Formats: sequence, structure tokens, C-alpha cells
Amino acid sequence: MTSNHIICDQEDNEIAGLSIYEAAQRFAQRFPRKRFIVEPLQWTANHLVFLRCSFVEVTPNTSPSGPRPTKEKPWAPKKKITRKQAFQWVAWCNHSVLSPVIPLRSLLEAYSFKCVQDCPLIFCFNKHRILLPCEMVSTGPHRKSWKQNHCRIAFSQIHTAIEGPRNRKFSSRQLEMLGILPENPHVDPYIAALLIAEAQQSQAGSTISLAASAMKTCHKVHFILADYEDRKNIRVYSAVISAAFLRKLSHPNEKPFSPDSTRFDIRYTTLPYRPKSTFPKRLVGVLLGS
Repeated sequence: MTSNHIICDQEDNEIAGLSIYEAAQRFAQRFPRKRFIVEPLQWTANHLVFLRCSFVEVTPNTSPSGPRPTKEKPWAPKKKITRKQAFQWVAWCNHSVLSPVIPLRSLLEAYSFKCVQDCPLIFCFNKHRILLPCEMVSTGPHRKSWKQNHCRIAFSQIHTAIEGPRNRKFSSRQLEMLGILPENPHVDPYIAALLIAEAQQSQAGSTISLAASAMKTCHKVHFILADYEDRKNIRVYSAVISAAFLRKLSHPNEKPFSPDSTRFDIRYTTLPYRPKSTFPKRLVGVLLGS
């Protein structure tokens, strides 16, 4: 473990039992020239420490987790996907001109995912509401075998979701001075904000009873990110975000009852496009198997 990780662990232990505002005061004392800004486009690596969130890279795993119904394959497409279709989806996803949004939506809908068009993705902190443009699909509850594994999935490309909005809002000099641009764009703090917003949307849009809602302590969310600078891979981010963590954002003055439940890891998988013929199955397998 490197010294950077040790520092993060120490800081995590220090702020675990603090409210968000108390943690902000602690950081302000240590770094008087640093400010924690709510706008996710201005998030830095310090925000991840502050929110007790970290990125963890994992190897692809397309096998289902836990028992699955035998009558319906967990990620079988509605109809057979031809080799030509699979090749076309891959070509569109990493093409330099076309946005991957349309082919990704088409691919996911072929596997019975439903497009979520009437719910804009909004990051909430206290009274702040910030729109995060993104395409969304959902796994359920329209399909029986997925009722116990209901999740929401956002997808975009780095330029559309992150680079474009930042470049329109800040100059290159400002981005450099603010320390916003991460060394590795695939662990950008903005991705954490997208996943948190998905969990908030899932919680707000729940149609289950209040009693059942109280028992739903976690929300499974995903984000698919395409990058034109990497023509060989696509990346899938997954997180299980607790209701306790979401409460921490909506009640920033409140100390957490259970500090261990107010942190989460973002597990991300680098998924090769090749072999192209199996890409759709492997992508859906990572989403439903994570």
C-alpha cells in the first residue's frame, strides 16, 4: 500500500463519524485555500476523500451472482442477436463521429432494458439541485427474473458527459488552477456524482410502500463510459450506495448513526470490444453480474 493510500485511510477514519459540514470545517482548517464546491464538474480527488468514496478496478466477471431462475436466462436478448448486429454496435460505440448513446441504448433495449426518459438525472445536496445530462435505462421491474436485481444504468461518453461541459464552463487555465482535471480520466470524481445522482433518483422514484422503502437500505447503480481515445475498451462502473449515505447528503448537519454505512466503493471494469461477436453478452453480463 502506497503512502497516498495510507493518508486517505487516516483521513477516512478521522471524518467517519462527522457530519458533512463538520468534515468541511476540518478540511478548511487543514487546507485554508481549498474550497469544496457542490457543482460536480468542479469536483477533485479531495471530494472523494471528503465523501468517503473510492475507485476499485476489477476484472470482468460475466457469471451471474447468486441463484438465477432456470426458466428465463438472466441476460437473454428478446430475440437472437446476429453477428452483424454485434459488429455494428461495436463500430458505432467507438466511432469518432457518432455518439455511442444511440447504439448503447439499442443494445440494452435488445436485452429488455427500458429507457428512462421522463426522469432527468439530478444531483442533490441539501437544497442544491444540479442537472447531470445523461441517458438512462432501467432493468425492472418489468421482467420477472430481475425483480430482485433492479438497478438503473446511465451511459455516455467522456466528451459528452465530462469534457464538453467543463470546456464550455472553464478555460484550460482555470481547469489547471482548480485542479479539476484528473491524471486518469477514467477515475474522474464526476463519475461518482453521476452514480450518487442515480441512487438518489432510484430512492425518490420508488413506488413501494413506506414500510418496504424503509427496509430498502441500498441502491445498485451503474454507469457505462465510452472513450474515443481508447478504441479497444469500454468501461462499466458499478456501486451499491446506501440510504444512509444519501441521508448524509440531504442532512449535512447530521452525524451518521453508522459511519461504516456512509461510504462506498465504485467498482469499475475495463471491457474489451473484442471479440466483437460476444461484446453485447459480455457487457450485459458485467452489468447484471456485478
